[in-house]
Amino acid sequence: MNRSKLIPALPIAAIVISGLSAPMASASVSSSASASASSSVSSSVSAAARTAASTDTLAPGQQLQAGQSLTSANGGYVLTQQGDGNLVLAAGTQALWSSGTAGYPGAVTSMQDDGNLVISVAGQAVWASDTAGYPGAALSVYNDGNLVISQNGTLVWSRHMLVGRLLPGQSLRDNDQVVSPNRLYTFYQQTGGNLVLLKGTQVLWSAGVGYHYGAQTNMQSDGNLVTAWLGEALWASNTGGNTNAYLAVQNDGNVVIYHGSTPLWATNTAGD
Repeated sequence: MNRSKLIPALPIAAIVISGLSAPMASASVSSSASASASSSVSSSVSAAARTAASTDTLAPGQQLQAGQSLTSANGGYVLTQQGDGNLVLAAGTQALWSSGTAGYPGAVTSMQDDGNLVISVAGQAVWASDTAGYPGAALSVYNDGNLVISQNGTLVWSRHMLVGRLLPGQSLRDNDQVVSPNRLYTFYQQTGGNLVLLKGTQVLWSAGVGYHYGAQTNMQSDGNLVTAWLGEALWASNTGGNTNAYLAVQNDGNVVIYHGSTPLWATNTAGD
């Protein structure tokens, strides 16, 4: 069910749709699965770390350096550490996902022993999967085009997943999701266009905009969270005017849009 918001709803004219298209970074790539570099490079991965073999998996302690890649077993998908610093998954010449780190030449991608995947330059993290705490986890390119970090067969992260936060300019497209750090709650963009909050298979909150295939949700730089289809706003948090606000999926089950430390909107599902 659609819970009440923390602020009064604004008229539909106040809903602004912006930044819905994916940025161009060496190819047409989505910003939907970019994560912030919120963690430092583990001391367990250094310049002496093993570089990756030509396989579909980056094991703990291995790195991808500029020009190196992983390839799915069927040969259809390639993950490449580009010379410009961007990590790109592609099918042929079509880019499917990017870390959004172009502009950091010399960057390397490290699968740390603690389970965190980190892109760094000279020891400074510029992107991370935020998956520390899963020791022994490895990164793999699957035959279906998914990019996955798993620990002993358990999913830890995928290219459709963000952990904890949706930052300004990031988008959720078909099957993209933001999971709570404890992995109990999922803020999920369904293929039918609806935006839902799940605990397991239980729906805790819904935007109520199903049957709009191809719809996407964008955390706009003005602070408004908007689900749109063919350029038309279907649903919005009505929190525009709060530059650099972000969405957080919390361990208590609540999804909150914050401007700094001030809550602007929430699903009001804490404890559900």
